Amino acid sequence: MASRSAPGGQLLVSVPDRRMAVVSEQQVLRTFPVGTSRFGLGHRPGTNSTLPSRLEVAKK
Repeated sequence: MASRSAPGGQLLVSVPDRRMAVVSEQQVLRTFPVGTSRFGLGHRPGTNSTLPSRLEVAKK
């Protein structure tokens, strides 16, 4: 799972499971389905893979 620290918690994304978890104080508060490529992770152009990256939520 990829993770990103955030005030009050983290958002963790599992590409193989296509799920995002909202975690606070090491407890999963809620999970959501997320869209990812069925081709998995990858960097090569033309493979239709999900590019591994870190994103930050700037504003809600």
